[in-house]
Amino acid sequence: MVADVSDPAAPQVVGETVVPDQPQVIAASGGYAYVADWRGGLRVVDVSDPAAPIEVAFLDTPGQVARDVAVSGSYAYVTAGYNGLLVIDVSTPSAR
Repeated sequence: MVADVSDPAAPQVVGETVVPDQPQVIAASGGYAYVADWRGGLRVVDVSDPAAPIEVAFLDTPGQVARDVAVSGSYAYVTAGYNGLLVIDVSTPSAR
């Protein structure tokens, strides 16, 4: 879900999309939300139009669960079970 929190006492849902597994952590950067989606890997959602978020890409994390994600600059850092830390180039988010 995308929420408008301009009034913290009354947040409003303005849009939503579905990811296939169990979203764990979301990091937002540059009009995109990066979702660590457990067995669903890393999901990239375009949230530039908050009322109509849409998944534009995903990267499978084969054999491992995507537990956490952080984004800095052109990279997403995903913790993936026994595989440890995955560093993913997201300079073109929809290219994954």
